[in-house]
Amino acid sequence: MTAAARNAVTPAHRVLNPAAFVLCALLGVQAAPAAALRPAVAAAVVKVYVTQQRGDYLQPWQGGPTQSGTGSGFVIANRRILTNAHIVSDARFIQVKKNGDPRLYPAKVLFQGHDCDLATLSVDDPAFFARIEPMPLAEELPAPNAPSDPGSCDLGKA
Repeated sequence: MTAAARNAVTPAHRVLNPAAFVLCALLGVQAAPAAALRPAVAAAVVKVYVTQQRGDYLQPWQGGPTQSGTGSGFVIANRRILTNAHIVSDARFIQVKKNGDPRLYPAKVLFQGHDCDLATLSVDDPAFFARIEPMPLAEELPAPNAPSDPGSCDLGKA
């Protein structure tokens, strides 16, 4: 990422959700609303819609109540979407929506790691990935509790 693109994101904004934190940490930029991000980044951010049904351990033959939820993710290499594991945990039905596209695309979980709260999704419809540039992953991540610098995420530490 060029220095100009990195500086296009204002430092006054704070990371508000885990997917945004992962995105800025992997890209080495400061967090900001999607409107302030460069168009390629905004195009790669997706909304994840899930219908969840947790198991009923007292009556395992009967499914628990269903609930709906949403989260965010972003497109990475190999036509994958990186999101948080808690968003898709116990999901029975998953859909994703691109920025600026009203259509919902069915998705499925490929990998899920609750220890790191990350999951990867796939979408079978190739039209979903049209005009989306996958976000490159950083070679190195900042160390935990590392001091903030202009090229890292501003977490608003007091």
